[in-house]
Amino acid sequence: MQRTRWVTVEVGRSLDTAIDVLRWCKAHKDDRLVTTRLQQLQMAIGAAALALDYEMDGQQDKSMAALEQADWSEIHPRDNISGWRGH
Repeated sequence: MQRTRWVTVEVGRSLDTAIDVLRWCKAHKDDRLVTTRLQQLQMAIGAAALALDYEMDGQQDKSMAALEQADWSEIHPRDNISGWRGH
């Protein structure tokens, strides 16, 4: 049960980050990094979706492994892009 909660919390955080990244992209449509961030975001969201799918099937180990594949540190604009107006 504890691991299930961890996956749910992490997916929630991942989705919050995805929203932040999308907002940044919307505000910086002319920035060349937008396309890169959107491609990275696509992969990270896919990993989060896979984690949820495994979790719903009761495969917690696979769920955690899938979630760990989502590398949010590389796409979060607060850490990597100038002009970020985040939290």
